[in-house]
Amino acid sequence: MRFKDFPGAEENKKKLVELVLSGKISHAHLFNSNEGGIALPMALGFASLLNCENPGPEGSCGQCPSCQKMEKFIHPDVHFSFPLTTTKNIKRTDDLKCSEFLEPWREFLRENPFSSFQTWTEKFSEYEKLPTLKNMEIVKREAREIIHAQALSSFEGKFKIFIIWSSENLNESASNTLLKIVEEPTPGTIFIFVSNSLKSHLKTLLSRVQINSFPSLSSSEVAAILRSRFEIESETAEKAGMVSGGSVTEALHISGSPNRVDFERVQEWFRNCYSLDMSKLQSSADEFAGSNGNFQKGMFKVALRALENAIGTLKPDSQPSWNPGLSQFFSDFYKNVGPSKFEIIRKELEEGLYLLDRNIQARLIFLQKSIKLNKILKGKI
Repeated sequence: MRFKDFPGAEENKKKLVELVLSGKISHAHLFNSNEGGIALPMALGFASLLNCENPGPEGSCGQCPSCQKMEKFIHPDVHFSFPLTTTKNIKRTDDLKCSEFLEPWREFLRENPFSSFQTWTEKFSEYEKLPTLKNMEIVKREAREIIHAQALSSFEGKFKIFIIWSSENLNESASNTLLKIVEEPTPGTIFIFVSNSLKSHLKTLLSRVQINSFPSLSSSEVAAILRSRFEIESETAEKAGMVSGGSVTEALHISGSPNRVDFERVQEWFRNCYSLDMSKLQSSADEFAGSNGNFQKGMFKVALRALENAIGTLKPDSQPSWNPGLSQFFSDFYKNVGPSKFEIIRKELEEGLYLLDRNIQARLIFLQKSIKLNKILKGKI
């Protein structure tokens, strides 16, 4: 993947290209963005640029043998580390190493390099034929594998590159194991940590890397990626981009799933909360509980987008061309709920996401939040 293959963070791309062309390259980087954003594509583009035989002002050439191997994620000097968990065949975390799982990982990258941790969890679960997965993390054994590999000479590239994806899921033992080598690697070694959460790293690790925090993709940039990379038709791509919050993964789910979460579904949920129609809320809770993690989180995330769009009705020029029903919904929501309640609703929805991440019973979360929203909408809180 090259920088020119996706929009966004153009100034950041330019600075990275200038660093490589000048030869002033730090040996340890941390690329950070929102989940489903551009941190991983930026890391892939940077790795491609580092070993490109003919780099230029736009990044890697895409034509040389190194770039061709990077396109297939098979460059022998580019090593990937990512969260894993024990399987039917590997019972001990001390035996987990990422080199044993490159087949599903490469497939994961080919399908969507903007993917989220949840998507990788689902891919790994499918590959290993496991119903549920817990404690996906990068373990000490993988850290030892990195230390061993970086001590070896490169096969053919200018640099040995280690892309450590979802590095917020390095467990403490793995992080501590890597500290010294990240500070003083062998010559020609580059570390690229890829993250969606800076605060989840050890401070001692953060102090050893050059942090690059990338802005979220705009709705138009998300839509452009949906159209060009995933061949989604324009109207659907534009609406999904507006709802996505800068996440390509979320936009893909919204635009491609027959059970996608959209504003219309959230509109119905809010109305059922307001009327406290328990029959409909119970039915929705059953559907919610029986859905996958992307759908469950999507319900709360799209509800958060609804708040943003309701607030945005004060600025008509900034709004997309919604159908008349949705435009009226956002306008009525702003007038009837009022801005004073928006922050309370936002906190409830964000807490719903937090509880889902901690595997609290989904049906219970949905019903609790529905009843709480009723009280907020009716002015009882």
